[in-house]
Amino acid sequence: MPSSQWLPDIVSVADFSPDMPDLNNPGSSNIVNAIPRAASADGSITSYGPMMRLTTYGGGLNLPCQGAAAYLDSGDNVNIFAGDQQNLYQYTSNSPSPTVVSNGTNPYNCSSTGMWHFALFGGRVLATDYESPIQSFVLNSSTTFSPLANGGITSLALVAGSGYTNGTYALTVSNAGSGSGFAGTVTVAGGALSSFAITNTGKLYPQTATIAVPAGAGGGSLGTITPTIQTIAPNAMYFAIISNFLMCVNTNDPVYGPQPQCAWWSGDNDPTNWPTVGTALAATYQSSFNNLYGEGGQCQGVVGNLGTANGAIFMQHAVWAVNYVGPPDVFYFTPCEGTRGTPAPGSILQLGAYVYYLGEDGFYRFDGTNSVPIGINRVDKTFFANASPQYFGRMSSAYDPVNRMIWWAYCTNSATAGISNAMIGYSPFLDKWTQIADDTFPGASFVECLLRAYTFGKTLDSAGANSIDSAAANIFPMDSLVWTGGSLLFGGFTSNTDGNTNHSLGYFNGTNYAATIDMPEREFNPMGRMDMNSYRPLTDAQVGDVAGAMIKREKTSDPVGSFNPVNMNSYGECPQIKSGRYIRARTIINSGATWSNFIGVKYKGRPGGQY
Repeated sequence: MPSSQWLPDIVSVADFSPDMPDLNNPGSSNIVNAIPRAASADGSITSYGPMMRLTTYGGGLNLPCQGAAAYLDSGDNVNIFAGDQQNLYQYTSNSPSPTVVSNGTNPYNCSSTGMWHFALFGGRVLATDYESPIQSFVLNSSTTFSPLANGGITSLALVAGSGYTNGTYALTVSNAGSGSGFAGTVTVAGGALSSFAITNTGKLYPQTATIAVPAGAGGGSLGTITPTIQTIAPNAMYFAIISNFLMCVNTNDPVYGPQPQCAWWSGDNDPTNWPTVGTALAATYQSSFNNLYGEGGQCQGVVGNLGTANGAIFMQHAVWAVNYVGPPDVFYFTPCEGTRGTPAPGSILQLGAYVYYLGEDGFYRFDGTNSVPIGINRVDKTFFANASPQYFGRMSSAYDPVNRMIWWAYCTNSATAGISNAMIGYSPFLDKWTQIADDTFPGASFVECLLRAYTFGKTLDSAGANSIDSAAANIFPMDSLVWTGGSLLFGGFTSNTDGNTNHSLGYFNGTNYAATIDMPEREFNPMGRMDMNSYRPLTDAQVGDVAGAMIKREKTSDPVGSFNPVNMNSYGECPQIKSGRYIRARTIINSGATWSNFIGVKYKGRPGGQY
């Protein structure tokens, strides 16, 4: 019998494709914590590289994060906003801990299965969770959020008149409709209306509301008080900026009530302007609404600026293209996907001219006209088998600008309290997939919410008394972009970085996760068994950081065999005797190891007995 020899061909690392059969799978059924990379300039050779660990930046929220976004102000200062069930928060470069910037004390009641959504309109940060009025925060001006436009009386215009009794009088409102909560006073001096004070703007006042001169001020003449009333914006589940309009979908307002199929947009270039729909004033500002009646279900999200459309609205069972056409129709709505929508609003992610999303039967890319499947025969079936539909509402997504990956965080069937415990990633440039599982707290919930974040910049002073080489310092590697403020990074909020539920902001820029990479299963000897005694992982990871083993099966109906890893030796080999018909290698690269590429393996063996 011939001695074992190195088989002539390199078995290259393959795309993560767990939906395919194990034998002769053009991809791999098991890749964890490794990301696809192009190992050659033309992309013809693919490798997998390391994924950096989610590491906390600073203090945390009071409750699990349910939405976050990062923006630069006019001075290029970094602002990160986040929301939980009760509050909205702001991170700035002045402090690593968040500041509560809510409109009041614990004023919100975001659904436990819902999310906060954010948008930037000019210098105004907008936030919505549907349960509360749309919230507004003006960068470099606001200290707390406030309702964007809720019918409050914001100012008064006084005509002084004459003959009134000097004093200060409480104001009352007439023609108020359902308005309530206003409180204010007017002061009479020298017999004329001279000044006013508003202590509570109130809400839900119609534009026709009026304020009379208080009766106690006497019978003066010619004096009037005219209120300036903020127009009323609907509550909205989702919103986006489309052609200089703030478009809200899945709305609720005092007049029409819940409208899950409604698309309603503000006045042109003014998100605070919501004139009464159907009036001449609304026509002047091109503000109106449209109900997308049909079998599409409720609106699940909205995006702007696509390749072939000004925007798109995603529903449960449909997708509509949105295009600006000007007055009188303003927007034209065209059904693109009549039976396919999304069950997971947080899966909708825009990257350039495309939108990537989880459809009812798998992952898709949408250009404003057509949806193209990107996960079919690769990850779709495995995802739906593992994901918990109960928590599709808590799914989140973000783009990783360093690794050029799209990530979705989701709850598996073993997740608790709606906190994501798994991530799946897709490279739109290489058309390849991978998955992430936290190796510090395996199986635990660890990602509350993903976001594309800016860095604030760190200094060595932030390491405190700990050595910068100490794990206790919990700081980033010295070559991390976190040390440079204003850099775009992939971030998120984490539950379990230090073993506690601390809801902290973090960046995926720490030390490397432990990676597991399975090679495709192959039948090397079509005439019988194969006797293997070693394989060589082709990686730049160092000896001491790599272990692996070969796994064998006799029949395609057999379960995957046992895995008993051995350390890679000084020759770059993982020697282990295995004999079987079907062979694969599994390689583990340790947590914290320094490496860049894994391109495949070479096997050493000889044909075994025939059968």
